[in-house]
Amino acid sequence: MSAAAVPPPEGRGETHGLIDAITHLCGSLGRHIHALSSLAGVEAKEAAGVYLRVIIAVVAGLVLALFAYLLILLFVAFLLALLGVSWLWITLGLGLLHVGGIIGCYVFIRGQVRKPVFAITQEELRKDFASLKSFRL
Repeated sequence: MSAAAVPPPEGRGETHGLIDAITHLCGSLGRHIHALSSLAGVEAKEAAGVYLRVIIAVVAGLVLALFAYLLILLFVAFLLALLGVSWLWITLGLGLLHVGGIIGCYVFIRGQVRKPVFAITQEELRKDFASLKSFRL
């Protein structure tokens, strides 16, 4: 029997076979998934900040809507009770001011919600899928 026909004992020597390739592939895949999850984590923090501002604006809009409703209601009530008193116009002005605040909050919220979230992660996933489609064995 020749020496070349005897396989080396396990744990000794260097092999560059299928097991090493699979181990390298699993390691690369793990590092890639870790990088993508880290990127998603960073973007999640940014998205949380955006949606926190949206929630605050929604709450402010609801409070302003309540004030506008009360002020306009007071305007109508006092106008009917005391026709011709000038301070009622002040009440109407304050009511319209609050309605303007509501409109401002609405415009702000619409602008914030239309911003793309996780744009960098989406772009990375598009690149990954494109490279996987072009991958040939």
